[in-house]
Amino acid sequence: MNKIFYLVLIGIVFVNLSYAQEEHQSLEWINPSNDEVLFTIGDIVRFDWEEQIFELEREKAMQLMAKVSRRLQVPFSIKANNTIIYEGCFMSSLSSMSSHKPTITDGLLEKIIPPMYKISAGYPSDKFANNTKERFNPLMFDILKRQGKIVDINNKSYSPPIEKIFSGWHGEYGIFQIAIEIFPETFRIGKEAEIHLIIAKSDKFDLKADRIELNIVLTCNNGNFFVNTTHNVPLKFLDGDECYIFRSNLWGPTYSSIDSYAKPSSGNITAKVRAYKSQKENRFEPIGSWEIPSIKIDVLPKEITD
Repeated sequence: MNKIFYLVLIGIVFVNLSYAQEEHQSLEWINPSNDEVLFTIGDIVRFDWEEQIFELEREKAMQLMAKVSRRLQVPFSIKANNTIIYEGCFMSSLSSMSSHKPTITDGLLEKIIPPMYKISAGYPSDKFANNTKERFNPLMFDILKRQGKIVDINNKSYSPPIEKIFSGWHGEYGIFQIAIEIFPETFRIGKEAEIHLIIAKSDKFDLKADRIELNIVLTCNNGNFFVNTTHNVPLKFLDGDECYIFRSNLWGPTYSSIDSYAKPSSGNITAKVRAYKSQKENRFEPIGSWEIPSIKIDVLPKEITD
């Protein structure tokens, strides 16, 4: 009887321990100002614990750039389920502010560029930190290790930096302007191209729209391939507080061009934002239009996979 009791007790303890480990398998980097998940442990490729350098999947790093790169400072909380590991911030190297908490910069000064990131104890240097060891949380280490993320990373093994092309601002300065960021490596046949729409507006801009559209036009194959795509942009982006992420397969087929499919070649991208006001009978009247001139882009060949 006692033997059975001990076996049952051991089984209960084992189950509880397994459950406790499973409960803290996830890690999330969250913006506490809006509870948005910025990235998770699943987006991490590798993490050097001693150097506090880590790499994100390239697509996720591009999305993170859209959320933090335009601001001087963005807060984050690292959570394991509902347990806060620690709090810190993303910081632009252009910022004159300081941080006493763990900080992830844009890497321009350290030359650790996305998709590579470094968590410093503080900003502009570790001397500003309240606690230089806060980053080395044992629970966080345990979760990363159990999921096989802990590796040594030297600067010779850094992944290539993510390149982006900025269109420049277009529109009425100080009132309403638009810009786009293009990621050349995503302009590869068979993959979704990534474009970020950025809106900047002042309080003087009082346009009340019921519908916003982003129109993207790609021309390549010596002008023989032409694709025109239109995407509805949620109205919240008109406030200019967020960067709209546009992803689309631009490579065909299309039946308005001489060539039905895009080919590896030089091309051009143009973008236009249109605002509409709702009318009767489900009609929309255009009330504003802003255009970005042609940007040169190379259409890359389809990746060869084994």
